[in-house]
Amino acid sequence: MTAEEPTIESETTMRKTKALFGLALGCVVLALGAVSASAGVSRSKDVVTLNATLVNTVQNAWEQTIQTFEEKYPNIHINATYLDSTSLATLIGTQLQAGNAPDIFTGGPGVGPTGIATLAP
Repeated sequence: MTAEEPTIESETTMRKTKALFGLALGCVVLALGAVSASAGVSRSKDVVTLNATLVNTVQNAWEQTIQTFEEKYPNIHINATYLDSTSLATLIGTQLQAGNAPDIFTGGPGVGPTGIATLAP
C-alpha cells in the first residue's frame, strides 16, 4: 500500500465524521431558521444570543462555520461550548431532562442520549 492510498478504516472514519458534521450543521440551520422566524430576527436590530454545545472533534470547522454565519447575520451571536462526545452526551441528556438544554447541540443517529431515535417523540 502506498502513502496515497486511503485505508478502508480511514475512509469509514472520514465518512462518519462528515456525516456527523453534516447532521450537526443541519440541526444548526434548522434551529437558527426557527429562531429567525419566531423572533423576527430578519426585521429586527436586536441581538439574539444562542447557546451551543458542540463536539470538540471538529471544533475548527464549527468555529469557521459560526464565524461565517455571524458575519452574514450580525444580529445573531452564537456562544459555543465544546466538549468531547462522551461528556457532551451525558450533559445534553441531563440538560434535556431538566429543561435547560442549549439552543443548539450536536446529536447523532441511534438511541444514545443525543440520538435522533431517543429525541424523537
